Amino acid sequence: MSRRGIPAGVYDDLDEAKYHRDARSLSSTGVKRLLVSPLQFKWERENPKVKDPLEFGNVVHALALGKGTAYEVLKFENRMTNAYKDAAKEARTAGVIPILRKEYAKAEAIAKRLHEHPVAGPLLLGGRSEVSAFAWDKVTRVMRRARADKLHDNGLLVDLKTTAASAEPTRWAVGKTVEAYDYDVSAAYYEDTFRLAGVEIRGFVHIFVEKDPPHLISVVEVDPDDIDRTRPDIARALEVFRDCTKSGIWPDWTDHHQPITPVRLPGWKHKEIA
Repeated sequence: MSRRGIPAGVYDDLDEAKYHRDARSLSSTGVKRLLVSPLQFKWERENPKVKDPLEFGNVVHALALGKGTAYEVLKFENRMTNAYKDAAKEARTAGVIPILRKEYAKAEAIAKRLHEHPVAGPLLLGGRSEVSAFAWDKVTRVMRRARADKLHDNGLLVDLKTTAASAEPTRWAVGKTVEAYDYDVSAAYYEDTFRLAGVEIRGFVHIFVEKDPPHLISVVEVDPDDIDRTRPDIARALEVFRDCTKSGIWPDWTDHHQPITPVRLPGWKHKEIA
């Protein structure tokens, strides 16, 4: 990859590692980090961590989408032995996800359930998988990037998520997951980035599948008004990224105006004390 970064465009076969290494562009995950702390964003970009739960999700993606990061099934019972650690390190060095046999069996069961689902199945088996979009933001001239699990010919974007919480769509757990991980921000950022890249987008849906058997599934769409409400924050994050990149200064908090910040206990704690 050149220092100038990946050019604007839509890519079907862009290597995932190359996509994530593009430091010139800003992803939706980067937006979320910048809104908390530019310094945290910079540190995490320079010090990426390997997280086993995320690796498991990547294997589920590869099986469910028919495309994704390469993986290797390791014949160990757990991660505790030095032999496993050495084998896992070797796999990661080669750009391959290491996964235990029992976890791979679970990933296969999840993919099977997804493909059999009357709504999730067609969404995952049709369309184009792992599509990357790079586009210049019109206001800040920051290069935006987004990578969709699925892009359908009708302009529908699909994102697959494994969850340890309940996937029942009308329960608090799914709403809390959307809130906790700012999936509304992701939806807005993906939609706008693909549109700027010249793709006509008509919507964005999440597929949630539970990690534990029987691997229940829901397909949800965040309310469009909630998605719209995130766009001012996204615009602010793009400005922060632009300004910090130019200045080389990455502050700790985006809203740090006082040397000492007053905080209060939540309302429920006050009631408990009373």
